[in-house]
Amino acid sequence: MWFGRDQDSAYDLEAKAHGLLDAGRTDEARAIAEQLLSMGWSGGFEVKALAQQQAGELPGAIATLEEAVSKVPNLWHLWQLLGNLRSDAGDLDGALEAMNQALGCEAVSEPALRFNRAIVQHRRGEPGKALDDLEMIMALPRPPEFAEDVLSLAARCLSELGRAEDGLTLVESALEACAEDDPRRPRLEGERAVALDRLGRDPGESFAAASEAGVATQDLLALRRRLHPASCSAPKRFRVVTQSPMDHPEIKGCFRIFDVVADDEAQALALAADTLPVGARDGAAIEESAVLEDPSPLEPGVHAASGLIYFGDE
Repeated sequence: MWFGRDQDSAYDLEAKAHGLLDAGRTDEARAIAEQLLSMGWSGGFEVKALAQQQAGELPGAIATLEEAVSKVPNLWHLWQLLGNLRSDAGDLDGALEAMNQALGCEAVSEPALRFNRAIVQHRRGEPGKALDDLEMIMALPRPPEFAEDVLSLAARCLSELGRAEDGLTLVESALEACAEDDPRRPRLEGERAVALDRLGRDPGESFAAASEAGVATQDLLALRRRLHPASCSAPKRFRVVTQSPMDHPEIKGCFRIFDVVADDEAQALALAADTLPVGARDGAAIEESAVLEDPSPLEPGVHAASGLIYFGDE
């Protein structure tokens, strides 16, 4: 929503800020957020909250969004983001309330919202209610771009409802419908590895196929930590941004943002590099690094990884 004069300028600034967030350049994105808010552009709330979240300031991000929805209550995506962050903070009742508020807004993207509500319901220990939302999305004639995320959560909910075999069938049906060169296939192989592991079966072949392509979902990272445990004497939780060269005619390299528990930066880089696509592992280096927790009670290994952020010649 616009309250100022130069709408094109605001759109351009917001797009730039999101690019900075993708590259882990939080402080620069936050500065643009303040500029957008001073211009009266509601997108500044979202950018500011995302920058705060990325910097580990979750309570501040929630406060920013609570201010946003009090001033601009008709934007569903602000309610949805508030719900997501409340959920991350453990306020699951507040998260569900925000999701339901979003459903009452105009021009809502119902598949996206139902998916995020399903995440909250799953975290509330209600896999059946989560599955109801997920099945509505999977029944759409045209799958959304996050269809593999929906499939992943649906398979997990089925497992928790005592139907792990149905979860594996769901994933394998999606795999069978994929051509060998379909870019979605590595992700689905990762989901198959996780589904097999839930049934106590060997996930090795699918795990290897997904890992080679650099798939790094939460479930697959947890499986990696179990299959390939790391050892630490003084574990710290690092936020690292890696940069890797790539042998590609149009892509010079890629960035990825990680949360890693390791003794030091060298071990953090080694653990992170193992989750990159095979072609990006050699030459991987740390672009930025910060210690988020010292000591960390978490097990050693990679606990979170962003998508790959590709870059070319500037």
